[in-house]
Amino acid sequence: MYLRKWMDSDGPYLIALALHKFQVEPVLIRRRLNLATEVLVLCEDNHDLVGYLCYRLRDQIFFVDLAILDPKHIGKGIAGKFFPAIIEHARQKGAIAMRGMVHRSNKQAFAVFKHWGFAIKRPYLTTYLIEKRL
Repeated sequence: MYLRKWMDSDGPYLIALALHKFQVEPVLIRRRLNLATEVLVLCEDNHDLVGYLCYRLRDQIFFVDLAILDPKHIGKGIAGKFFPAIIEHARQKGAIAMRGMVHRSNKQAFAVFKHWGFAIKRPYLTTYLIEKRL
């Protein structure tokens, strides 16, 4: 597997993954992708898409807006294998911290991020702002 920057032709797949996960209007996902500093796509060696990470870099904060795996790849340890590469990518971009939002009811995602060294910075409405210092 490998990471690459997204291409416009990836758009329908990326939007479909997000819609399946979040059940929001497609325009909201497209807007998030377009506002991103960068969208990194995870691919299998045969170039099939597995998932992606969408982030904004502001004031040395690497803010993850979307981190999504195709449901057929969840639970295979894929995210854990690529997390060190994402951390290194953030450091190379000058980030001193990584942040994201996790819905309070998403205990599975929160447990994974906690395992990776994230902590709750503060609650926000129905989510937690989480952070990992780099």
